[in-house]
Amino acid sequence: MEIPQPTDGHRLLKSFCGEFVATSDHTEAQETARMIGDLWLLIEGNGMAGEIPHHYLFTIGFDTAKGKFVGSFVCAMMDQQWLYEGSAVENKLCLYSTGPACDGSGAEWQYRDWFWMEGGNRILMSEHLDEKGNWNEFMRSTSVPK
Repeated sequence: MEIPQPTDGHRLLKSFCGEFVATSDHTEAQETARMIGDLWLLIEGNGMAGEIPHHYLFTIGFDTAKGKFVGSFVCAMMDQQWLYEGSAVENKLCLYSTGPACDGSGAEWQYRDWFWMEGGNRILMSEHLDEKGNWNEFMRSTSVPK
């Protein structure tokens, strides 16, 4: 088996690596973001969401056969594995997924997560697509290097 060579997509993923403190409106976590070889980004976080322990794991890679980014997200507070596909838009990573509505309605929503670096910090912005076709931000996390 021949090992794939890193592409510009893999190099974008590598730019997200580091040790961080991630904060959002409701959570704070210690994060480690590292590459598995040259092809996969692994982001692991441990912290609290209010009074609830919050442990999560992102895996993101660039699938050269599909020509797109692929990945997954799991966390200790949910029993669903989130699967992603997406692309790079300039120096931002844009990943799409489908899952249960975060309003508790039981509906299924389309989601879009953006990752980018800004002033040395890694930003994650999560949006959902509403019934009018507009993307609405519902969460933003800033990961500051330790």
